[in-house]
Amino acid sequence: MTQVAILRHGDKSWALFPGSPLIVGSGENCDLQLPIHGVAKKHFKIALLSDGSLHVKPLGSHRVEVEGARIESGTILPEGSSLVFGLAHLETHGEKASFSLHLREAFKKNLKTAQQEIHKLPWLLSSLAIHIFLVWLLLTLKAPTPQMEGETAKFGMEKVTELSTEEQRDNHEESIQLPQIKDPTPPPVSSNLPILSDLEPKSQSQDSLGTGGSADELENGRELFSSLFSSKNQSRGKSFSGLSGALKRRISHLRRTGLEIALCIDSTSSMGETINRAKGNLKTIFLLLKDLVPGIRIALITYRDKGDAYVIRKTRLGVKLWEGLSFLSSVEAEGGGDFPEAVDEALAQANRLPWKRSATKVILLVGDAPPHPYIGLSRSMRIAKIFSNRRGSVHAMQVGKDPATTQAFAKISKAGKGLRILLGSEGSIDSFARLFLQLALGPVSKKDVPRMLAQWKKKHLSFWKFHLGKGKRSSGPLINTLRSPRPNQEIIETWAQRGTRAELRRLLPTLRRKHLSVEGRQALIYLANSLFDREGLAPVRIKKTTDQWEILSKIKAQLNR
Repeated sequence: MTQVAILRHGDKSWALFPGSPLIVGSGENCDLQLPIHGVAKKHFKIALLSDGSLHVKPLGSHRVEVEGARIESGTILPEGSSLVFGLAHLETHGEKASFSLHLREAFKKNLKTAQQEIHKLPWLLSSLAIHIFLVWLLLTLKAPTPQMEGETAKFGMEKVTELSTEEQRDNHEESIQLPQIKDPTPPPVSSNLPILSDLEPKSQSQDSLGTGGSADELENGRELFSSLFSSKNQSRGKSFSGLSGALKRRISHLRRTGLEIALCIDSTSSMGETINRAKGNLKTIFLLLKDLVPGIRIALITYRDKGDAYVIRKTRLGVKLWEGLSFLSSVEAEGGGDFPEAVDEALAQANRLPWKRSATKVILLVGDAPPHPYIGLSRSMRIAKIFSNRRGSVHAMQVGKDPATTQAFAKISKAGKGLRILLGSEGSIDSFARLFLQLALGPVSKKDVPRMLAQWKKKHLSFWKFHLGKGKRSSGPLINTLRSPRPNQEIIETWAQRGTRAELRRLLPTLRRKHLSVEGRQALIYLANSLFDREGLAPVRIKKTTDQWEILSKIKAQLNR
């Protein structure tokens, strides 16, 4: 069967067939329309070649980047490349063409054509109404005027001709006077929203995180008010109530400019408890921040040291929910023979990520050991300073109370214009999520974050507990959600917490006959690793997580042990 490329932006996807290039941009005439800030009306053209590679050609002088490098005219890219243009992030992956895929794309194309014709319908109806009125008026003027008889007709003619010149002028002046138009009454504003005066530029000092709202950040206060709290965007952030005005202004700034975070976490054996906290909290952190700032991009980096099984493992910047959870589920706290770790390597990898210039950039370092003395520490401080000069901040979250780590993390966070925070091993399970959110959103969120976490758990986790309490696991809904571009969280979580080895083994033959979505494959890894963790088995680690057959084979091998 013919190979096609799937282009994905958020929840939307498009199929790219060989010999049928697509124009990508924000204009209505584009094949792939993305009305996003920074995207030109016709930004670039993308085509699928016979060998499965992509041919990308920027239109005009518009900028297109892959892994931080700008694409020149007529660049050939491998399958699976991620394109960045404006504030848009377009992901690509290969897929086998099928009849259902052709049918879906034809339906989408016909639907778009129908929508364009529907937009023209009001104009057609208006034109028809005007023509009917003109025809009626023409017939009325041509119709014979009925003759009036006797004195009535004579009296009428005399009244018309006996008008004085002054009266005729008065009548003429009255006939050209226009009616006075009253100013429209503005729509009422809900009382729980900040008034416009709260969003006017105010003088504020820059905070130690480098994330405070300065006057130039809030110069478009009225525009931010309409974009954040208009009816079009009321679905975002509606899970929270009682947020302070300062945090609302901060969120509106992050939505306009972007928020990007890299979590660098030590994965040696002494960090086992902290990694388990991160695994349990990442889902809440990711979904909560996604609700507040829909365009957020997060990267995950784990590090050890030279001589261990690995030094660095990482995801891309802009990792999705199940991709991030499957990555963390495969992390084991092992290694770390000597005390210092490769902190400088983790910071170097984070600094090389394709950060957006306008976004608020945050690196969060989590560990219980310092970098190697002299070279490792000096390199870490130098990288942190370079990153802070790019309008970013580096925060260090220390686990434990080792004096050498305290001193090293204090120097790194100072060079990165960030904070050093102590995360005690005796802290609650919510402490990691609370501190992560405060560092991501800035000091103005300190009082609001505990309330947001409580509201989130009350609204979302109660439904998960309801599903987990019932303990019902049907293979049909699980298979369907693994094939969906957005796997259902409740179904996946139910299987992850209550599924058994025998149930998953019986499910594998059916999954081999189904085509799972990219996120569905990631969710399956998370589900299997959660089961293996409960039964004391080692997690599966997939180098290429888009390979469905490799995933199923490794899960089967682990189940048969």
